[in-house]
Amino acid sequence: MDPRTFIPTLYQVSTYSDDKQLVIYESLRLELNKFEVEGELRLAYLQAFGRGFPVDIVSKDSEVAFYAAYALRSLLSSSGFISEDKAIMEKLYRCISDQPVEEVIDIHVLWGKLFGLPASVRERLDDMTRVQTMNDPFFQQSRLDILNKIVIGESIEPEKLEVVVSGKDTKWDLLPWLSWQYQNLKRYISVSV
Repeated sequence: MDPRTFIPTLYQVSTYSDDKQLVIYESLRLELNKFEVEGELRLAYLQAFGRGFPVDIVSKDSEVAFYAAYALRSLLSSSGFISEDKAIMEKLYRCISDQPVEEVIDIHVLWGKLFGLPASVRERLDDMTRVQTMNDPFFQQSRLDILNKIVIGESIEPEKLEVVVSGKDTKWDLLPWLSWQYQNLKRYISVSV
């Protein structure tokens, strides 16, 4: 894939149909899984994905809305936190606010460390801690413990952040975005080592 044409495509994705947008985002996922895509090229892809995601026109019910969380992850992991990026991040965060907390808990973890958690997320977190999880209680409890620590303002060691990604072979969990994000955000995140 030629980055000279693909990166501008990511910025113009809002001009395409939903089906074409899905193809573009899947192509991006495949591209980011290539070992040779690193450094400045990877950074350019991540920034183009985050900045070019059509958050203002995507319906929360559309299939494209699924990628809002990944656009936010991309921007969090590649941004220099300029004001334009922060504005996009806030829109993307609002866009994912209706998604189940457990599906985007990694975003809530880092968002909570950077900007604090909204009351609605804290309420849903309280509800989740009262309900016994059926599928994987240990994994889910570990994620909730980390999010609870963030809510009360405790420090979190970097290696503990790994528990907020599923580790399952899903489309996006294969991308080591949390490590890149942590490296980018470490000056913003208070950690005890």
